[in-house]
Amino acid sequence: MTALPPVVSLTEHWWIWESGDLHITPKTYPIASVKLTISDPQGRWPTIVHEYSPSKVPEQVTWDRRFADGTLAPSGEYPVRVRVCDDHNLCANAVGRISIPDGVWPTMTPTFTPTNTSTMLPSITPTRIKIPASPTPVVALPSPAPTTPTTQPTQSPLWQVLGLATLMISVASASAVDSRPLALRRLGEALEQISNRNQTNSSQDEN
Repeated sequence: MTALPPVVSLTEHWWIWESGDLHITPKTYPIASVKLTISDPQGRWPTIVHEYSPSKVPEQVTWDRRFADGTLAPSGEYPVRVRVCDDHNLCANAVGRISIPDGVWPTMTPTFTPTNTSTMLPSITPTRIKIPASPTPVVALPSPAPTTPTTQPTQSPLWQVLGLATLMISVASASAVDSRPLALRRLGEALEQISNRNQTNSSQDEN
């Protein structure tokens, strides 16, 4: 039975801002070592060398455009070599190329970071609102009603009543004793005096 070496494949060509696909498959024996190099075809700068354990082999190959001494590679094409060996020293190789065009180009695949977009909100301007003044209530005062003076009834003094009664008794007694016309004239005069006094008192009370 013939032992077979591992199988390795690498993207033949990609741009500096892209990445190459790397696939490794063991055959007869397990993988023991993986070595990847990126070099200057003219030998101007030291070669980049990466060695990986079988469990940590990357599936994507990228380059930051710098050589081992930190020199930034100019435009051109740079070879990429991968050598894979099993534990019986059976090895396989794969070769690819990284191209750097003329001019300014990104060295890595650009990653777009979302930025917060500020939104302008309309400002609210306070507006003064004039409130109409409330009308002042007018209180209507009731007009005083005209008062009618009450007329007090004229009361004759008690002494007048007593005097009148006494006079009438005297006249009646005189008339009974003397039936002459003189008694009648006195009675008339007495009545006239009482009448005049009542009129005088009534006039004074009204004033």
